[in-house]
Amino acid sequence: MDNEERKKLAARITKSIDALTKARDELLALQQTVEGENPVKRALSIFDYQWMHRYDSEDHYSFNPKTDPMNTKRLLTRLGDEELHRRILHYFNDRDEWLVRQKHPFGIFVSRINTYAKNRGLTPWTGDVGEPAPSDCGHAPRCRTEVEHTQRRREELHQ
Repeated sequence: MDNEERKKLAARITKSIDALTKARDELLALQQTVEGENPVKRALSIFDYQWMHRYDSEDHYSFNPKTDPMNTKRLLTRLGDEELHRRILHYFNDRDEWLVRQKHPFGIFVSRINTYAKNRGLTPWTGDVGEPAPSDCGHAPRCRTEVEHTQRRREELHQ
């Protein structure tokens, strides 16, 4: 087989793999529809629930309806349900001061997705997001819990 034949064969193989991948994605989407399961909605609701819990909010997180479902679908395809859900929990355990001030936006989660592959230097993952940080804290560094915030305010009053 000469070099030109190899190139043509490689192109046909790539085209066939792309067609199979597209067909597989369509079949999986149909299967999920038949089973009544929407993994994108489920992942977004897990994020929303964790966000509401973390910030003790009765309001839901405001997703960007054009980009967030598309990004979620891409992440689900790459990572799978379980891994994406685990990374969402790790994300909300990240107590980086800037991230807390920004209130853990979804876009930052997407852009830093690999940071949460393992719990690199973050608060150890316990399976939940823990106690929400106090929303009215002006301390530097920011208090991590209401208890810590109350203790620091008490100390300030006694000085």
